[in-house]
Amino acid sequence: MSDTVIAQVIGAKNGVLDGKSYYKQFEYNGVLYDINSPEVRDSYSETGWLFGYTAKTGANYNISERLNVFFNTGYLSRVPPLRFFFNEDNAAFSNVKNEEVIAAELGSGYKSPKFALNLNAYYTRWNNRPTTASVRTDPTDPDIRETRNIAGLKAIYRGVELDFAYHIIKNRLTWEGTFSLGDWVWDTDANSVIVGGDNDDQLATPFSAKGVHVGNAAQFQLGSTLRYEPIKGLFLKGRWMYFGKNYSDFQPERLTGINEDREAWQLPDYSIVDLFAGYKFKLDKMRFILNAGLLNALNTTYISDASTRIGFNLDQIEVFFGQGRRWTASLEWVF
Repeated sequence: MSDTVIAQVIGAKNGVLDGKSYYKQFEYNGVLYDINSPEVRDSYSETGWLFGYTAKTGANYNISERLNVFFNTGYLSRVPPLRFFFNEDNAAFSNVKNEEVIAAELGSGYKSPKFALNLNAYYTRWNNRPTTASVRTDPTDPDIRETRNIAGLKAIYRGVELDFAYHIIKNRLTWEGTFSLGDWVWDTDANSVIVGGDNDDQLATPFSAKGVHVGNAAQFQLGSTLRYEPIKGLFLKGRWMYFGKNYSDFQPERLTGINEDREAWQLPDYSIVDLFAGYKFKLDKMRFILNAGLLNALNTTYISDASTRIGFNLDQIEVFFGQGRRWTASLEWVF
């Protein structure tokens, strides 16, 4: 009996045992099952062991009371998520290796009573970053596909970031800004293969993603925020954000043959305007904060994510639209 059928047996709302709902009986392929059938018992995985750790270091030097420079670096050996560690039979894969993240950052900061600015540049190399691919397992039927876990991928993240705050009127009017520009690409060459199943040689599918941009993350962002406090405790804030250099999701199984190293589809750039307001007040001896927000105030239509899972042609690309105009409100009790 498949895992899906077993899940149906366990999760269906027909009968109650120990406060949980179950099918009383279930017939599958001519066999009658109930909650006491061996096939419905909890399943256990094999025991696997991987050791992960993180090492970080950094330094800061104050050039003056207002200006500083800093440097950070680190190494992360990360155990992959469980879905990349165990197969569908709950057996541990024998060739699983930790993800390796090597990162470095160099930056500087400036602070004065009216103005503050931070600038930094970063470089990160992510080795053995896991992902999945949907591959054909029957050469005669393109609709028969299985999901394969892929290890050994490499990605490079590099870029610059800047943010600042300028107090136009102290404690009343503040202008904040942010800027980031990245170049996030896969560094996986034509020797990469998708493997799986009982016979890896027959199912091996070579692909190459050298220089293909990492998908579903805007690598160019520009933002500006204006915050005004007309009276003590009351604030009004408007925020504008621009998003660009966003690409559709990475699909290894599509980057084969003539499509090796083919760049993903780039999403249209877009900008969003958000409005916020808040008020701090006291009631007897208790303090409260009332907040309200109007998100996507201009009701902008935009594509937030995309995928080339089906193909590269525009009529084959799957897109996901961002949320339209919406509002939020909250009342916080501050102890």
